[in-house]
Amino acid sequence: MQKGLLALPMAASFQVGSKKWLQGGLYHNSGVFEGSLRDHMDGGRLDVQAYRAVRAISDEVLFAGVMQAHFGHFFCESISRLWALEVLGSKAPLVYISNNTPSLGLDGTPTEFFNLIGLKNPIILVREPTILDGVWNADCLFDPMVGVGLHPKLRDWLLSRLPTPQSKFGPKLYISRSAMKPSKGRIMGETFIEQGLQRAGYQIMRPEDHSLADQIAAYWQAEQIILSESSALHLMAIFCGPNTNIALIKRRPASPRAIATVETSFAGTKPHYISAFRAFWNHGLGLDAQDGRGVAVLDFSYLWQYLADHEFIDKPRAMPHPDEAEIEKERLEVAADRDFRFDLEPGAKYGRKRSKN
Repeated sequence: MQKGLLALPMAASFQVGSKKWLQGGLYHNSGVFEGSLRDHMDGGRLDVQAYRAVRAISDEVLFAGVMQAHFGHFFCESISRLWALEVLGSKAPLVYISNNTPSLGLDGTPTEFFNLIGLKNPIILVREPTILDGVWNADCLFDPMVGVGLHPKLRDWLLSRLPTPQSKFGPKLYISRSAMKPSKGRIMGETFIEQGLQRAGYQIMRPEDHSLADQIAAYWQAEQIILSESSALHLMAIFCGPNTNIALIKRRPASPRAIATVETSFAGTKPHYISAFRAFWNHGLGLDAQDGRGVAVLDFSYLWQYLADHEFIDKPRAMPHPDEAEIEKERLEVAADRDFRFDLEPGAKYGRKRSKN
């Protein structure tokens, strides 16, 4: 246990003398950043005494990580130390470094997931400088933001607290992003993928329409899953069945470290990664861009043949393909989205990166 630590909100701005501090995290009385409780926050040295007239928590707490209002970030940042509750029990408060945005509350995905695993511990979100009299540390067993893959101990602990999954879905699933706003990034012509896979016996699942319990049950019991790269990855990596055959259709040619780490964290299975890019728009950065808001045009012949070669489908030549007029129509729809900021005029980077088996 560490005593007398100062907790600062993530990405908050606090003035200390003539200096403005933007980082968050936990600091000792000396002003030294506590690196073992880093997660992916930046550190530095500051005048801790300047924050003495702030909130103080006298209870012994478990530092539980970072909490943001984002589905994927929750599973990457907010569950990695919960396994320690098997020792600390249900009364130890959980402290999360959050931010100073008033709209961020402990609702939505966090509350739903904590209820699902039967977590009863008090939750403390650090949104202002806070003194913690006693902080329990625990190993971080999953933080893709710094390249820490999923540890089996964390997965086993989570599975032990879940009710027995009962899926509403069949053995073949396609996890779709086609209903997402264009500004969130997309694969052009994804509805053609849906049409083809429905013919091949797949059910179309949009995670945003289903509870976490239903999503986990679907991933756990499915035999084959095909998905367009999305935040569904984070939950699926933790809770897919050990023998599930998974094909991930890449929608950006280069993955940031967090996504790349999640892609290698699937329990008991190794997904197929399909890179079938014919064109890619992303701030004009081309095929090495990592931004998730990019727009991809796929080589559908290559996609269907890959899925057939790896026994996800039969008869690849019978599968649908969008023609150039249909791609152009969707391009204009995306370009007209008022939240979309990319130049979708000619000049996109073209090329093909072959898939990894």
